[in-house]
Amino acid sequence: MTNSQLIKPTVICFCLAASALLTIQCALADEAAGVRSVASPPAATDTTPVNTSQHPSSPLQGKVEDHENSLPPLDDNFKVGTELNEAKLSSLTPDNIWIQVPDWFAGKWHSDIQTINYMYDYKSGASSSMERLMKAVSDIVYGMQQAKDGQIWSFVKLPRIEKQETEFGYAYLYALREDLLKYSDAKLVIKYFYYEIRTNPHNKILSVERVSSINTYTQLDEGLVRLKGSLKSFDEEGQPKLLQNSETVLKQVAPYREIDSEDGRDLHQLFAEFMQKTGRAL
Repeated sequence: MTNSQLIKPTVICFCLAASALLTIQCALADEAAGVRSVASPPAATDTTPVNTSQHPSSPLQGKVEDHENSLPPLDDNFKVGTELNEAKLSSLTPDNIWIQVPDWFAGKWHSDIQTINYMYDYKSGASSSMERLMKAVSDIVYGMQQAKDGQIWSFVKLPRIEKQETEFGYAYLYALREDLLKYSDAKLVIKYFYYEIRTNPHNKILSVERVSSINTYTQLDEGLVRLKGSLKSFDEEGQPKLLQNSETVLKQVAPYREIDSEDGRDLHQLFAEFMQKTGRAL
């Protein structure tokens, strides 16, 4: 595969994880013949498949911080050769989901570079621990509303879709889950699940990969946060394809400020409804 065939690293702004799955696959293929060891990936301890047909009305907490071993096969709507119905995906009504954010992570954050420090190809068994620096420019805001007790919360729009034009057609990132795995004064762990869909210019699906991404955020210093990401992709049959571990340093570029509306949504009203629904004081 030539460089012209590689999709540029895609920065998923809603989870700050650069997937670049084709890049990873090609890099491992290039090294497979001379790889020094064929290592097994870290053993998974959470064997419950993600339910891709629905998502919870509130973020899940207390789950094992690991990826699924496998997933169910893809729905027929996402099979290769099928026309992607973008309008149908975009028209789905998002759930009213909010997650807690530590004070040190509230605000606007910027990243430039991502360091990929481990890759594993489940199909070939090839692995690589050679560090790779990848451009991963992104800005993201965490924390939009504050409760009476001072706790800051961030709105999670699910499902959501992002579209990018590529040299072969389009790339879609279709997010279905965002689960809060761990929250403390020192650490925030969020697990994301999304589809990475590539189509031709006529919106015929060329490939689909489902991706599980576990992001662990810890404070390095005031205004600096380390993101350790673990990303695992699955093929159409739900079998694992690639595993990538990475690190990114995020720099705060703006402090927390209350956001009452976004994309036409009244976040203040949605937050009030969420707090009432979950029995919390606004």
